[in-house]
Amino acid sequence: IMLKVAQAKEEYPGTKSFIFNHKLNSQPGQFVMIWLPGLGEKPMSIAADNQDTFQITISGVGPFSKAMQEVKEQDIIGIRGPLGTHFNLKGNTIALVGGGYGAGPMAFLAEKAVFAQYKPQNIHFILGARTKDLLLFEKRMRTIGVNIHITTDDGSQGKQGRVTDALKEIIEDVDMIYCVGPEMMERAVYDL
Repeated sequence: IMLKVAQAKEEYPGTKSFIFNHKLNSQPGQFVMIWLPGLGEKPMSIAADNQDTFQITISGVGPFSKAMQEVKEQDIIGIRGPLGTHFNLKGNTIALVGGGYGAGPMAFLAEKAVFAQYKPQNIHFILGARTKDLLLFEKRMRTIGVNIHITTDDGSQGKQGRVTDALKEIIEDVDMIYCVGPEMMERAVYDL
């Protein structure tokens, strides 16, 4: 379907969130295919779905995602989805590990966990980035009251180090770990 961008918000230079007024009915972990005329389509994670609106957050790293940085409010783009499988909430104490752009689907899952009929007793949101200027959704997560753990490679906010450093501190108390991020980060979480 072709949808008008209701809101285009810069998260930090080179990364934007796009909000659409549309009932997508997606679940955390699913994605949509985004179509731009002349450039084709690419899969993008869903960062939020609030019944009547949904959000995607895109960082400009390649030709397609850089073109998305030029999309403005009221522009129309193609959306196909939701596609893919989704996370199932399990465990009383869960850790949600989001590295870089993986923060989008993890933030969506955190909100689902907080407001779900089945609610875990403890929700740890581990957010990592190279520097504090590249952290996504910290304020959003503080607003919903999850236990937030921040790591930055340069130590500019939170603990200096990787998301696995924060995970090591709580892993003994965690029943289930959910993770989205770069493959190397996911492998490190798996190995831990």
